[in-house]
Amino acid sequence: MHNKERGDRVKAQRERYATAKKAWEVEKKLAKQQWCKISWGKPKLGQIEQQPRLPKL
Repeated sequence: MHNKERGDRVKAQRERYATAKKAWEVEKKLAKQQWCKISWGKPKLGQIEQQPRLPKL
Protein backbone atom coordinates (compact mmCIF):
# COMPACT_ATOMS: atom_id res chain seq x y z
CA MET A 1 0.00 0.00 0.00
CA HIS A 2 2.68 2.46 1.06
CA ASN A 3 4.86 1.44 -1.88
CA LYS A 4 2.08 1.97 -4.41
CA GLU A 5 1.48 5.49 -3.10
CA ARG A 6 5.15 6.24 -3.49
CA GLY A 7 5.13 4.85 -7.01
CA ASP A 8 2.18 7.04 -7.97
CA ARG A 9 3.92 10.07 -6.55
CA VAL A 10 7.08 9.34 -8.52
CA LYS A 11 5.06 8.80 -11.69
CA ALA A 12 3.23 12.10 -11.18
CA GLN A 13 6.58 13.83 -10.64
CA ARG A 14 7.99 12.32 -13.83
CA GLU A 15 4.95 13.45 -15.81
CA ARG A 16 5.20 16.94 -14.36
CA TYR A 17 8.88 17.01 -15.31
CA ALA A 18 8.12 15.83 -18.84
CA THR A 19 5.46 18.49 -19.39
CA ALA A 20 7.71 21.16 -17.92
CA LYS A 21 10.53 20.07 -20.21
CA LYS A 22 8.23 20.12 -23.24
CA ALA A 23 7.01 23.60 -22.29
CA TRP A 24 10.64 24.70 -21.92
CA GLU A 25 11.50 23.37 -25.40
CA VAL A 26 8.55 25.26 -26.89
CA GLU A 27 9.51 28.41 -24.97
CA LYS A 28 13.07 28.13 -26.26
CA LYS A 29 11.91 27.69 -29.85
CA LEU A 30 9.56 30.67 -29.61
CA ALA A 31 12.25 32.81 -28.02
CA LYS A 32 14.63 31.88 -30.83
CA GLN A 33 12.05 32.77 -33.49
CA GLN A 34 11.29 36.04 -31.74
CA TRP A 35 14.99 36.84 -31.51
CA CYS A 36 15.39 36.20 -35.25
CA LYS A 37 12.49 38.57 -35.93
CA ILE A 38 14.03 41.24 -33.70
CA SER A 39 17.47 40.91 -35.22
CA TRP A 40 15.98 41.25 -38.70
CA GLY A 41 14.39 44.51 -37.60
CA LYS A 42 10.84 43.16 -37.55
CA PRO A 43 9.97 43.09 -33.86
CA LYS A 44 6.70 41.51 -32.82
CA LEU A 45 4.09 43.55 -31.03
CA GLY A 46 4.84 43.52 -27.33
CA GLN A 47 8.53 43.33 -28.13
CA ILE A 48 8.48 46.92 -29.40
CA GLU A 49 7.73 48.37 -25.95
CA GLN A 50 10.55 46.37 -24.40
CA GLN A 51 13.24 47.26 -26.93
CA PRO A 52 12.53 50.38 -28.95
CA ARG A 53 14.86 50.36 -31.93
CA LEU A 54 15.34 53.62 -33.72
CA PRO A 55 16.17 53.30 -37.39
CA LYS A 56 19.59 54.61 -38.32
CA LEU A 57 19.26 57.68 -40.50
